[in-house]
Amino acid sequence: MKKIWLDRIKISCVGRQLITTNKASTDSMTIGNSDFDGNTDYSASCDGHHDWSFMIYGKTQFSMLSNYIHGTWAVRRRRRVNIVQNVLCGQPLSDNVDDMLSQT
Repeated sequence: MKKIWLDRIKISCVGRQLITTNKASTDSMTIGNSDFDGNTDYSASCDGHHDWSFMIYGKTQFSMLSNYIHGTWAVRRRRRVNIVQNVLCGQPLSDNVDDMLSQT
């Protein structure tokens, strides 16, 4: 898969992962301005927080910009993941991507 762009989405109330590429991989994926809500009544640890929120496998290259990730239990990195760019900032969301990029 190529040139995947996820922008201004909200993911919540899921049973497993919020985002996964499985073993299909992708050589260019951007996730931006999105809300990932891991709060759940069905957590494996019974504490209301989602586990295994992002499972990125294979030769995946991705960027994350201005996302709100909350209600998750932990962040675990695996050696198989190649993080090209990971930008998390507290800037307000803008309708203009160029404005957001200039704030980082």
